[in-house]
Amino acid sequence: MASISTETKSARRKLSPGRINRLSAILILLPPAVLLFTVFVILPVFGAGLVSLYKYRGYGPLIEFNGLNNYIWIFTKRTFNAFFEPALRNTALLLATSVFLQLPLALLCALMLYKESFINNLFRLIIFLPFILSEIASGLIWTFMLDGRDGVLAPVYQKFLGAPYFILADKTWGFAALLLVLIWKYFGYHMIIYIAGLQAVPKELLESAQIDGASNLQSILYIKIPLISYAIKISLFFAILGSFQVFDLIIGLFGASPPEAFQTFATFIYEWGLSRRQQYGIASAASIILFLICIVTGFAYQYFVMGDQSVFRRSKRA
Repeated sequence: MASISTETKSARRKLSPGRINRLSAILILLPPAVLLFTVFVILPVFGAGLVSLYKYRGYGPLIEFNGLNNYIWIFTKRTFNAFFEPALRNTALLLATSVFLQLPLALLCALMLYKESFINNLFRLIIFLPFILSEIASGLIWTFMLDGRDGVLAPVYQKFLGAPYFILADKTWGFAALLLVLIWKYFGYHMIIYIAGLQAVPKELLESAQIDGASNLQSILYIKIPLISYAIKISLFFAILGSFQVFDLIIGLFGASPPEAFQTFATFIYEWGLSRRQQYGIASAASIILFLICIVTGFAYQYFVMGDQSVFRRSKRA
């Protein structure tokens, strides 16, 4: 009798309304998500992997099998130095700028503006506005601003240089201008992440530290920043992966076919695929390399940086 009652209770638990609702939600919501992910992510990745093994001009069937030669061509010394190395170097510069300039600036602004007030809300809105703009629009705006003849800075160029100066055409300073636009465009997004974390810090804890004689700097270093470590790690994760995919902003600044000196990983793929060169096999090989870099970086970051908050370690604990 005891075993029968136990089985009855377990059956009721399995068929409880909560479990039925969760199961229904999974059966209704999971198939469309899996279908969309398969159509727009899995199939294109496998398609790019297939095209990367051929010489392909973008039309007609895949006929001329090329094996791994497209990958070898990318890393051939002459090709690498002329085309791929500048894209890698510029991508590394974007990554360094995001991590060491953009994120600290976002954290500083968040520490100044996280408290609720009309002025703080106004400044948050102003700082966050560039992120709302599309990348192409942002690039075009800065193109007009930096124009040496009719832009906002044209009088400054005229006064100090005596002639129009086109900074976006300068190989030395043109990419520096791109880095400036990158910081302007995205640091408001990271600031909002930090503000959300700071607003969740218990006020009682800060008041206790203040009563114990802690300075503002000590409260920031030993209370606020440690308590928003998860927000900082998430922000850093987005900044790292986003740096590999900067594309629209560069097209808006430098046009549909940026010079080799201003190429990044993403524009390299565009240049050799959809733009003037139309070597889809090479572009697909580069896109597979970028995909692998992002996947390895993402999983490694989750496992080694996120620590106990990682998806992998949470599943182990569960």
